[in-house]
Parts: sequence; C-alpha cells; structure tokens
Amino acid sequence: MRVNLVGVHRVRKRLADGRVVEYHYAFRGGPMIWKTGAAYGPGSPEYLTKYRESEAPTAPAGLFRSIIIDFQNSGE
Repeated sequence: MRVNLVGVHRVRKRLADGRVVEYHYAFRGGPMIWKTGAAYGPGSPEYLTKYRESEAPTAPAGLFRSIIIDFQNSGE
C-alpha cells in the first residue's frame, strides 16, 4: 500500500562520475531520511519510521524559533 507523505523534500544530484543520486529529507532543511543505495527503500517500514521520528521540526532552546514551535505545538 502506498502512503502519501506530506512534506518530504526530494533532491536529485548528478555526481562527477555521471551517476544520479537522490536524497529524501523529512522537510525542507530537515534531517535526511533516505538516500540512494540505502538498505531500505521509500515506502518500507524503516523509511516510515525515520520519517515519523523526524516529522516535528525542532529548534535549539533559547532561539526565537523554538518559542514559535512550542506555541504551535501547544493545545491552546
């Protein structure tokens, strides 16, 4: 079954030797969750696990961005 993951940022890069590799990030500027040649592929349980672990954006404590993220994640 195919699941549409919202926000996954896909990047293709042509290397110097001519090969094309693809990188998948949880969101723009987020952590990499997959790259070409990984032991698991898109749609696999491992891929979904990595996506879910990094789904919520976080910011280092003390930055204004962390205050905004805390506000957006609050129930009020």
